[in-house]
Formats: sequence, C-alpha cells, structure tokens
Amino acid sequence: MDDAYVVKTMTEDVLRWRENGWIEDGREAPNADVLKTLEKNVKRMNERGIEVLFWEVPKTENLFADHLANEAFSF
Repeated sequence: MDDAYVVKTMTEDVLRWRENGWIEDGREAPNADVLKTLEKNVKRMNERGIEVLFWEVPKTENLFADHLANEAFSF
C-alpha cells in the first residue's frame, strides 16, 4: 500500500499498543477502533491460511493495485 501511516502502524505501533491496553501517552491510541477492526480481520485471514503483510509501495508503483481495489469496491 502507499500509505506509510498504515504500514508503520500495523507493523510497529499496534504491537506496542496492544501490550499497553491500546494506550499511548495516557490516552487511547490514535484510531484504536479502526485498527482493532483491521487487526481482527487480518487475524481471521491468517486463520484461513491467508498471509497478510504490510509493505509500503510508492504510489507510482501501486497504480494497478489501486485500480483493482477501486474495481472491487464498485460491486
């Protein structure tokens, strides 16, 4: 994906936040509700044998993936 925030969050921050009860600097971690849902869905896919990895790919190299994602949402 071309979103560095999501990649960093899912590969680094979520692990720390989960261990800390989804708390950062005394407050709920940013976007905790959305990230918990994403983490839950990734876990479900893993349980079905689908490996989900988060890699940052420059937008210029990600155009085809964007096209496929937009096509999938059009149904």
